[in-house]
Amino acid sequence: LIMTIVVIPKLTATLDVGSEQLPAVTRIVIGFTGAMRKYIVFIIAAIIGLIVFLQRYHQTKEGKSKLDAFILKIPIVGNLLKKIYLTRFAENFSTLISGGLPITKSFEILAGVIDNQCYKDLILETKEEVRRGEMISKVLKKHLDLVPSFFSQMVLVGERTGRLSETLMNVVTFYEKEIER
Repeated sequence: LIMTIVVIPKLTATLDVGSEQLPAVTRIVIGFTGAMRKYIVFIIAAIIGLIVFLQRYHQTKEGKSKLDAFILKIPIVGNLLKKIYLTRFAENFSTLISGGLPITKSFEILAGVIDNQCYKDLILETKEEVRRGEMISKVLKKHLDLVPSFFSQMVLVGERTGRLSETLMNVVTFYEKEIER
């Protein structure tokens, strides 16, 4: 922004070269700079309006769901956030079930802990499926876009061995290292 508003116009004035002699890319940059300087107030107003709109839209259930799903699809940030949400899920779930809470009650509490609407919906779906007698890992396997197969396989191992809490803490340790990297 500083380059566009301050530096390039000073450089253009210093060069004092006719636009016919400049390369096409340079003319485009100079034209863009001129437009930015001329319409900066409108651009800032549009950006502020977009931010306000997105904040209000995010407060609706549909908006939160769509924006949270969009954020998870952003290449680097999305993968990092998925690992963070899965770490929170595993750590809190492990703590709750090792404390003796029933699994369905643990899922209700987890749904309140996780901020992302996609993961919240997954947790509530898992709670309902577990209530019907389904295994946790089987429900998680249906959602490969949110839960990597490694995570659901580790949950399956924990369910089969009866050491779900310990297995989840191993997953937490693994993902914490991934997040740090």
